[in-house]
Amino acid sequence: MTKFNRHLWQQFWEIAKPYWFSEEKWKARGMLLLLGILLLAQTEFNVLFNEQTGEFTSALAARDADRFWQAIRFCLFILIVAVPIYSFYYIDRLSTFAKSLAGPTPGKPAAELKIRGVIHSVQDSRLALEKVTLQTPDYKRTLITDLSLEVKAGASLLIVGASGEGKSSLLRAISGLWDAGSGIIVRPGPEDMLFLPQHPYMILGNLRSQLLYPNKAGPAKNAAGKIVHAKGHKDLDEELLQLLNRVNLPHLSERLGGLDADIDWGKVLSVGEQQRLAIARVLLNQPRFAMLDEATSALDAENEDSLYRELMQTSTTLVSISHRPTVLKFHQQVLELTGNGNWQLHPASSYSLKN
Repeated sequence: MTKFNRHLWQQFWEIAKPYWFSEEKWKARGMLLLLGILLLAQTEFNVLFNEQTGEFTSALAARDADRFWQAIRFCLFILIVAVPIYSFYYIDRLSTFAKSLAGPTPGKPAAELKIRGVIHSVQDSRLALEKVTLQTPDYKRTLITDLSLEVKAGASLLIVGASGEGKSSLLRAISGLWDAGSGIIVRPGPEDMLFLPQHPYMILGNLRSQLLYPNKAGPAKNAAGKIVHAKGHKDLDEELLQLLNRVNLPHLSERLGGLDADIDWGKVLSVGEQQRLAIARVLLNQPRFAMLDEATSALDAENEDSLYRELMQTSTTLVSISHRPTVLKFHQQVLELTGNGNWQLHPASSYSLKN
């Protein structure tokens, strides 16, 4: 039996709460009621279709044409009633989603369009934010105001602040997922950046695929048929096993059936093990920039320190979110989000998380 996941329900409540108590609360509750009715109706429709299936079989066996066509007409009636109802519900959901992607509606007053601006993205070799004001996607709250900074190669950035002040939202904006606000974000191409969320993404596939992600092309093979890294002729399997040892998972491959083991990794591995696999992806791919959104939160201080030291041996520049003072020493600058859209930029050498 599946255990009750309290953290998952807390996240659901934080996302759902604005809909239940905002201006559109009655629409939200009405849609929920409609969904309940549709689920009950779907059950009834399934029962009716099962009955008609039996009626078809019985009518054909008895060669009773009247019963057969009566069952056909009844099924057509069910479809005529059901399809428009389901279409209404799903078209409404899709139109709401489309509006959220489209941004401000044409024809809105100029003042409102000005407020509902868009953060522009520019692809370049550097990572910088130029006068960025970040808002929530519904434009009801300003998280960060007029932020300007540049993350230079080798000058890793630590983002700190109280919960809800926009730390993860800022990484979403850098990735291009959020664009509500104004200003310009200059960033390298996707092949030069890797984003590590608190709960890593575990793909469907074997252990080798987990480590190679997001490399979609898959490993190459040498003349002898052995898997090799795309950048050289070293036996990739041996490299991956060494990589597991570097992230403190030395026995994972042996314990779970080797690099070809194909299991449900999200269920088999603990969150801490998943986070170490995600760090291994950074060590293997070595992107120019890695965004770590509390990517070591499930690890103890010793493991976290070990992984950051491994990252420091690469050429990857880090942008980290963390509440732990132990990671401060691995960064050169600190962006502190102080609330109400305000922020301060500090040298890491003169900053203390205890502040």
